[in-house]
Amino acid sequence: APTEAVRSSSNQGPAARAGSHFVIVFDELHLAPAEAARARTAVASFLEGGLADGDRVVLTGTAEGSRWTARMPEGREALLKALGRLEAGLVGRTVRDRMSDYEAMRIDRDRDPLVTDVVMRRYLDTGEILRDTASPGNPTAPDSDQVAGWREEVRSRASHVYAEASARNEQALGVVQRSLQALAAERGRKSLVFVSGGLIQDP
Repeated sequence: APTEAVRSSSNQGPAARAGSHFVIVFDELHLAPAEAARARTAVASFLEGGLADGDRVVLTGTAEGSRWTARMPEGREALLKALGRLEAGLVGRTVRDRMSDYEAMRIDRDRDPLVTDVVMRRYLDTGEILRDTASPGNPTAPDSDQVAGWREEVRSRASHVYAEASARNEQALGVVQRSLQALAAERGRKSLVFVSGGLIQDP
């Protein structure tokens, strides 16, 4: 008699697509308000059109370490709402009268006299550093002690700005490092997207 073919059955459907893993680090600590608005628009565009079904996405901020995880496409709306809550960390700064992180590093760490004098002149022009005003028709040139005092005030401010910049860098890069460590445990394609206004190249 002919042998009956062996049949098997299973209650498991086709294996789901093994999606890719993405971590988006939104660097609030290094984004001004206008930059943060552009960054949110770019990330939203990526969430809406740059991912495939089954992809797993982690969105994290650098300011408070807030973290959201979702799988596409069902988690897209939740991530977009979370993205809207991530705000700029660099607020209340004007370009004209502030010292940049790079300038602060060059003054405080490198003791660069040229950068020190550039910032000193800017502060004198904007009134951040006050100087004696001459009476009409009797102009007076600043003496060496005054100039030395102004430079010392610039160095003092640079020390404060550089310390804050270093702390922001360490915090932001710490989030990146932890995110990379978490990605290392995942299987398949892995990507980290760092959305930032930029960090100083501090050795």
